[in-house]
Amino acid sequence: MSGIYWRIDSIQKPGLVFSLCTRWAIGFLVAELISWVCSSHLWGNGITFETMGKWPGYMRGPARGVQVVSNIAYVAAEGSFLLIDVGDPTQPKIVGKCKTEGIASRVAVSQGYAFVAASAVGLEVIDVRVPTNPVVIAVRYIEPRVLDVAVAGHYAYVVVGEGGGMKVVDVSDPYRPRVVGGCAVGGYASRISLAGDYAFIAAGEEGLQIVNVSNPLAPTLVGRCYLVGYAYNVTVSGNYAFVAEGPTGVEMIDVSDPTQPWVVNLL
Repeated sequence: MSGIYWRIDSIQKPGLVFSLCTRWAIGFLVAELISWVCSSHLWGNGITFETMGKWPGYMRGPARGVQVVSNIAYVAAEGSFLLIDVGDPTQPKIVGKCKTEGIASRVAVSQGYAFVAASAVGLEVIDVRVPTNPVVIAVRYIEPRVLDVAVAGHYAYVVVGEGGGMKVVDVSDPYRPRVVGGCAVGGYASRISLAGDYAFIAAGEEGLQIVNVSNPLAPTLVGRCYLVGYAYNVTVSGNYAFVAEGPTGVEMIDVSDPTQPWVVNLL
């Protein structure tokens, strides 16, 4: 499997892009990309892409999650964690790597540390202050499995699948992460996005779940929105949440009042 970098040059054929999304997306690649396009307010004009560069799949596993900070792409690659210099997108190169204890699927980077969702192993913390020498410094088991992570301030917010909802982890001491709060949500909580005082959770058949996290020690479920399809992923921009639903496409949801979200459009 390879990582691919696209350059966005011009805006031309929205019909084609949305057709690809609604007919062929399985919820992770195209639908997630289109949700970003929508959240960037580009859907009215369409978009074209040009491949700029790619890096070969690493032998320990395929790329599952990525976050870019400055010129470094931090990549969760199942059994490994990679740091890739993308300063020149035509010539990306691996500058650091380390093994992970679990199946690394998602990553959030904050203040020199990478927080990795590692499935049944839990949450792994990796010191990336020296990009050429990333080191796993802590592993916090959280049952049944950690599927996604988002970080704000001294807290990491993780979603843990069926019946587990969302957990809040105090990472003020990255060497000793500890669970300090949580909130049950319906469905299969697999993806999370933070915006202000709220966490937006893609919860499978239970659609979009919205949790107030203004008090991280006592998060509260305040809103939910049932959708046409299965909620795989979510991203938030301004007053709108965009939920990737696989073959169904992407639903645009007004969340200006998080307690009363409503569907604006199906893309």
